[in-house]
Amino acid sequence: MGASIPLLAGADAARLKTDHAILSSLDTAIERFVERLRSAALSQAVSARLAELLRIQRYNESGAEQAVAAVALSATGLEDARLASAASAFAGAAGALLSAWDPDTSADAARPDAALHAMEAGYEDLKAALLSAGADSRLSLTEMEQALRRSSALRRAVQQVHKAQRRLSREREP
Repeated sequence: MGASIPLLAGADAARLKTDHAILSSLDTAIERFVERLRSAALSQAVSARLAELLRIQRYNESGAEQAVAAVALSATGLEDARLASAASAFAGAAGALLSAWDPDTSADAARPDAALHAMEAGYEDLKAALLSAGADSRLSLTEMEQALRRSSALRRAVQQVHKAQRRLSREREP
């Protein structure tokens, strides 16, 4: 097996699927609770806050789905130094974006936005490197497609978690 994208290195697909199943069960319980709440007369403010919290929940669920999809795709063919470097840079930027939301490490409110920009740039560089490697036969087209789908799923997972965290931080503001 080839080098993996470090952010997913060591991720146990079975464990991730189990954790996702737990999250899905929690989502189902939340949906049932919300259905019961809807039959009650909610104020407009409470209804709006509930809608926002449901949006945050959906972002987290979507991020988990994308992480499961990413880890399910093998990461073969990234032995090439240019590809490994691009994959590592993207994964580092994605990890930094997730870390930017850690209140113990992030005192700067703009840090997540800068980290998002860096992650997007890293993804674009990785995508270009993968397409180039497919075009010049350093990767088979099948390996290229698989790596593109894996990195795209990881990007979407991190984007969704970022959206959830950004909205959650707004919820916590006085």
